[in-house]
Amino acid sequence: MQNIFRRCSVTLFFGPTAPENAQLAKNNWLQFDNDSWFSLIRFYGPQQSLFDGSWVPGEFEKINCVK
Repeated sequence: MQNIFRRCSVTLFFGPTAPENAQLAKNNWLQFDNDSWFSLIRFYGPQQSLFDGSWVPGEFEKINCVK
């Protein structure tokens, strides 16, 4: 899991139950109980690729990280 942070990316966990890793749960877990949600991404100092559409964020990946 440490390699994720070395790539300068952010991993967030969404859901009603916290991840097994207590440190990840403390810093990166957003608790919610609703199945209906949306994401909003804010960019600070974006590059031209954001504006011309050549860069798009990656897809969300469902993972099983709860006990």
